[in-house]
Amino acid sequence: MKSSKITSNNPFPSAVNNKVVKALDYNNLKDDFDAHIPSDGAAKLNSIAEYTNNTGVIIDSVKLKDGGIDLGTTDAFVIKTAVVDVSAAELQAMYATPKALVAAPGAGYALAFRSAVLIYDDNGADYSGGGVITINYPGGAAQSSNLAVTFLTGTGDKVFNMEKLNADSGLTMPVNTALVLTNASAAFTAGVGTVKVHIEYSVHRTDL
Repeated sequence: MKSSKITSNNPFPSAVNNKVVKALDYNNLKDDFDAHIPSDGAAKLNSIAEYTNNTGVIIDSVKLKDGGIDLGTTDAFVIKTAVVDVSAAELQAMYATPKALVAAPGAGYALAFRSAVLIYDDNGADYSGGGVITINYPGGAAQSSNLAVTFLTGTGDKVFNMEKLNADSGLTMPVNTALVLTNASAAFTAGVGTVKVHIEYSVHRTDL
């Protein structure tokens, strides 16, 4: 703040005694306060840091912590986002070795895929081969809609979305299991393009 602080060289005589405050100091203090909490009551801050390390910040019962949004101020249900770069080598390998997008959340927790946007930078050489692209649990069924093979084999940069798959009987959510990017049929070959994945997912405490 711009105002002067009370120090050993500038003390209050006691907790009950009055002390003259310089008009300049008072005005500076008021300017600082009004800049952050004006008369309309809406706080205006560029950033809010957690007071206690690793506890997050709670605003009207919504917790913001480690890039996630916890709607219940507990860790029972947290919505998170991530941005993952996928190299050409990883795209060519993901049929046999799926690319990890979100790490396993730990014992007693399960991940639910929500949506993703994939941004393809062509880099001048198209892929060949391959098959439909999906987001899965490792070794498990697809959790997302299919992304056509032409996303990588077609010419030019592209931006496509993938939505949560809606199965009639629901989708199994294994505990402590990652989310990965993979493709069906066969490996992609020859291309040099890269992909940036913007993924939204939720973490659920199962108490199991």
